[in-house]
Amino acid sequence: MDTNWGERFTVEVRLIPESSWWCWEIWDTVRGQVVESCWVRDWVAYDSREAALTAGEFQLSLKYPSLPARNIQRARRVE
Repeated sequence: MDTNWGERFTVEVRLIPESSWWCWEIWDTVRGQVVESCWVRDWVAYDSREAALTAGEFQLSLKYPSLPARNIQRARRVE
């Protein structure tokens, strides 16, 4: 985990396998899944970890609100 955004969303950077390029991913920590990735969405990669992290943090600040993490409960079926 590289950057937490209100504990709900986080930016992670990783090295793309078999290359020297870095990409960022925004994770939803409640659902445990990637919600956005520079590599999957636009095939954008960065030449350094720092550049990828900066870009990922910028994208996070634009699109994802700073909300606390919490478990989302499913509605219970009333019988």
